[in-house]
Amino acid sequence: MQNYCSVCGTKLEDKEYCTGCGVKVNETGRTKKKTPIYALIWSIVIAGSGQVYNGEYLKAYSIAFLMSVSSFYGFPFIIPMIIWVYNIFDAYTTALKMKKNEIPHKYSSGRDIFFYIVLLILLGLMPWLIL
Repeated sequence: MQNYCSVCGTKLEDKEYCTGCGVKVNETGRTKKKTPIYALIWSIVIAGSGQVYNGEYLKAYSIAFLMSVSSFYGFPFIIPMIIWVYNIFDAYTTALKMKKNEIPHKYSSGRDIFFYIVLLILLGLMPWLIL
């Protein structure tokens, strides 16, 4: 019985990832799809982490940068709130589109989210370390 990637249709071999699109293959030989609820939860907890879950690193770091700049320069509370709500909406809809195969999947792991959170913590502490 031949297994094919549910994302791109490439014939799956005995590998951990699809050779066609790079999506992780689970134990049953099928590719893992993004779960929109995970992207939603990650984005609610930490802005940008849902984008990291979706494999959109540039978007995640852009959101983190915009959140920090808008907070640092004393913009009203509404601007960071708008960015945060956009972050949640974007992470959920992107994961949903990936699940429906409307856009290609991008690989990410829990380790990527961990390093993103560590980076945010270090950048948050940086002004205190300079003083």
